[in-house]
Amino acid sequence: MPPPPTSTPVPAVADFLRDVARSRVLDAGRVERLFEEAPPGKKWPATTLADHFVELGALTRFQADKVLRGHWGGLILGPYRLLCPLGRGGMGIVYLARAGDPPPPGADAAGSQLVALKVLPPHRVQKDERMLARFRREGDTGLRLPAHPRLVRTIAAGEHAGVYYLALEFVRGRTARQYLSEDGPFAVPRAARVFADAAVGLHQAHAAGFVHRDFKPSNVMVEPNGRAKVLDFGLATFRGEPALPDSTQLVEQGYAIGTADYMAPEQAENPVTVGPAADLYSLGCSLYYALAGCPPFPGGTSKDKIRWHRTSAPPPITQLNPAVPPGLADLIAALMSKCPEDRPASAQEAADRLAAWAEPVRATAAQLSTALTTEVLHQAEEKWYASHLAGEEESSEDSLVVPVDPIEPATASSVPSSPAVAQPLDWVLGRTRLPKWAFPAATTALALALALAAGFGWVIARVVARASLF
Repeated sequence: MPPPPTSTPVPAVADFLRDVARSRVLDAGRVERLFEEAPPGKKWPATTLADHFVELGALTRFQADKVLRGHWGGLILGPYRLLCPLGRGGMGIVYLARAGDPPPPGADAAGSQLVALKVLPPHRVQKDERMLARFRREGDTGLRLPAHPRLVRTIAAGEHAGVYYLALEFVRGRTARQYLSEDGPFAVPRAARVFADAAVGLHQAHAAGFVHRDFKPSNVMVEPNGRAKVLDFGLATFRGEPALPDSTQLVEQGYAIGTADYMAPEQAENPVTVGPAADLYSLGCSLYYALAGCPPFPGGTSKDKIRWHRTSAPPPITQLNPAVPPGLADLIAALMSKCPEDRPASAQEAADRLAAWAEPVRATAAQLSTALTTEVLHQAEEKWYASHLAGEEESSEDSLVVPVDPIEPATASSVPSSPAVAQPLDWVLGRTRLPKWAFPAATTALALALALAAGFGWVIARVVARASLF
């Protein structure tokens, strides 16, 4: 897979070798041996040598591209080596990373633990200190959650040179949100299996005293065998937890926290006192989205969505997907009841009821052998570079903190049917994105400046020429 096109000058081979060693992805001795053993036709230029290192598995394409661009720093974060990005999120980039030293040539790479490393860039902390509070809270919660196959495990939380990170269990697959975006609505058996598994994960968290408060399709990982795990407890609350100091509060009075498309009515009113029933409401909204292909209340602003969740009923799921059995439609409606007491008694009860429509459990996911690790890495790199070159952005299914207005009566005409509008993130790879008009405006200004300069030069030349006549 070739690297993305770049205007960065190709470094000298000696500089490339030096920077690989400086990155500490490979030690200087191994870099020297790799160069000495390289065939003569693959030693120059540096891009060809980099391709050779990638072919050998000594570097990943992402690592090689970063070093070729002169960005050799930051490929090591504490005890982890960044292999390639897996995706962007509301707080940073998630990388596929390896714990410990790289395996020696010919060794089984499966012996080194792969993790999903969630990184919070310093500039995000500088913009909003609550980002750091939420990030730390997610790490603390993850380490306190019970170990269970339906929950993504948090392995470690740490900080290195001012950069905060969370090491999470690496789960092959896609989020339920990605499945929906790429493949369309779920078939009933698949939706029932995925969200039955997710309900079991929620039940384990609830039993340990936690309420997720941000359950949604993008926080459900679906493995290749169809099983699912719940992730991202960054907005979770612990029942009976004392009030936090002002500097670490995630919300202020009069604000709602969560994701508007899936937020329970009582969570919008008071996110601090919600119980497990709020997650059941979000489970119902997520099931609705998985089967209908759109959230219960598409379109509108975040405040509109919150108001509709409080006061309006969405179209029946069977109206949007006639294949949904009546019993499953009744369960979704019960999960989305406005009154918490009218919802199922627990997430486990919801899981048990979903099992009636769920597809059979398939074989356990394959262990990450060396060959499978290589395949996962290549797939991740291809997806990242394809999206990066195409300029794709994440959808705006982002968690939010918004002021909540008093409840207003809703009319039938106030419920929209248009699709939700995507709001792109304002950063890529830790750099601030300029407005779309910036480059055309700069180009126009430069052209005008050159034209004025040329005209001024012509006038001066004419004056000098006329003066020379005298």
